Amino acid sequence: MDNRNKEPRPKGGALRPKFKDPKPRSRNKFGMTERPEANHRVMLNLFQHLIYFFRFQQPTFHPCRQGVVLRCGLNKISNVKFQMSKILPWFLTILLVIPSSVGCQRSKAGITVAGSTSVEPFAELLAEEYMSRHPESHIYVQGGGSTAGIEAAISRAANIGMSSRNLIGDEKKLYAVTIAKDAIAVIVHPSCPLEDLPLGRIREIFSGKITNWKELGGSNHPIDIVTREEGSGTRESFQKFVMGKEDISLGALVQDSNGAVRQVISSDPNAIGYISLGLVNDRVKAIRISNVRPNLTNVNNGKYTLVRPFLFVFSGEPIGEARLFLEFVLSPPAQKLLLKEGLVPVVEKLG
Repeated sequence: MDNRNKEPRPKGGALRPKFKDPKPRSRNKFGMTERPEANHRVMLNLFQHLIYFFRFQQPTFHPCRQGVVLRCGLNKISNVKFQMSKILPWFLTILLVIPSSVGCQRSKAGITVAGSTSVEPFAELLAEEYMSRHPESHIYVQGGGSTAGIEAAISRAANIGMSSRNLIGDEKKLYAVTIAKDAIAVIVHPSCPLEDLPLGRIREIFSGKITNWKELGGSNHPIDIVTREEGSGTRESFQKFVMGKEDISLGALVQDSNGAVRQVISSDPNAIGYISLGLVNDRVKAIRISNVRPNLTNVNNGKYTLVRPFLFVFSGEPIGEARLFLEFVLSPPAQKLLLKEGLVPVVEKLG
């Protein structure tokens, strides 16, 4: 039999079926057609590629006439170029719209809460409780960092921004509400014999002046510093309370969430880092600072001073669902929930 005109069979066996669009349509510069189902595939494909890029690629930026070209290797064969001046607004829009528009089309109503990864797990808990009381409502909580949350509130990309630091400069024009207070805990591996450090020693560790545990009376092992990324509210508060004018060592391992810091510390006996007190569990150990233990009692009586606010930030006075959610968050039942999770409530009478 003559096989010369047959299409070669790909690895894996079956031939890939050819698909022909029964109603081909013209596409605009973003690849959109007049058919909603086709546009859905285009948007979802773009979203998947961008998520892949931001999670797994190391971006390099190159100037061009129309903005910035972002180059990344999505595979070994070719490079994909994104013109950020065009793509980034689409990416942000997709990021905020996809949770409420893809899949089962849960509801047209809903609000987005975005920002601090310190506030995020508590906001998720509050959102779940709120939605259990109001089944018709939908609240979508996303991380990204305090600065990103504040910017999302300013641009109204999110209904509510979350911040774990005080507002600065022009940010103070926003409508901000303190929903709880949180302490920053310095943590080590549970096997670490260290129980207490003066504030000055912690500063020397994170600045890189002390590099070995033996300098602190421990074993002869290098200290692995773990810190948060720039723009993190937790990092900015740690810089303010602990580091002062000193910079955190460039040799520190940078993580993008409290959970990631906790994970690294829990698996490295020589590591030290800092996270929200409300997220400390039995996988890590929070050390005393100048002989003061980080707990709610010492936060309330003022002995433990590494305390920062958890803020909900709005572009203006909240209205609609955002206002109702805020009222719930400040109610005694919600504040009791935060207290149970290790935060300091802002409501005095919890009933």
